[in-house]
Amino acid sequence: MKCEEGCGCEVGGAHAVVVSIDGTDHAFCCQDCADEYQGQLETDISRFLRTEVRRGETAVDLGCGSGYYTVRLIAAVGPRGTVYATDPDPDRLRRARSHRARTTTAKAVRSVHFVTGSWRVPDECADFVLSNNVLCCTTARPQAMEEILRVTRPGGRAYVRVGDMSVPRTPPVDAAEWAGLFDSWTVLREGASGSARWVLLSKPYPARAARGRRGPTPPLSRSSRPDAARRPVRAVNPAAGQPRDRTSRR
Repeated sequence: MKCEEGCGCEVGGAHAVVVSIDGTDHAFCCQDCADEYQGQLETDISRFLRTEVRRGETAVDLGCGSGYYTVRLIAAVGPRGTVYATDPDPDRLRRARSHRARTTTAKAVRSVHFVTGSWRVPDECADFVLSNNVLCCTTARPQAMEEILRVTRPGGRAYVRVGDMSVPRTPPVDAAEWAGLFDSWTVLREGASGSARWVLLSKPYPARAARGRRGPTPPLSRSSRPDAARRPVRAVNPAAGQPRDRTSRR
């Protein structure tokens, strides 16, 4: 067995180390390789998911690939949460399912859906959407953002990140295009990590039509009523003790 850090050494010597990461065992030839591997896994996205995604939420991993961040989303939402992992490539989805099956914490969450297209994700179901390097792989970026907007519930968040990926016949996302993609959102935070840019967005609640509010209508006075000139009034005859009709004249 080769060391998972990629150094080329065989695992099995006196210094071999087995480390459990997110419930999955990883074998290394030495502690230094184990530390290096764990440092590579601790990306800015991993740290963000641990701190921003809440237990019980519904999350979408848009363009999940092999499921690296899918299992981290599953761990973040917990057993009562729901995760949708989408990718147009069926082979990548198979790898994502396999990654989840090898991860103990991910297996504890039952409501996990692997789908071949984001259109299979229900409207406004997501509390959190992760889009990592999806915009790098398409020229239909406004449509991709509209799809993220569709699946995000009002008040929900989306974390969108683009790196330095080079995709044939796909120009990189420049600063002007990047800024214009989020007109329908509220920008909570944004930043850069090396050559990558990221933004945390919130979907606004629908604008409520302004409703004219009227104060309570004051009761009409007797003199302002239309029938005030001649209105039947019941009165009591003091002598007979019986009611009698009379008409008030004002």
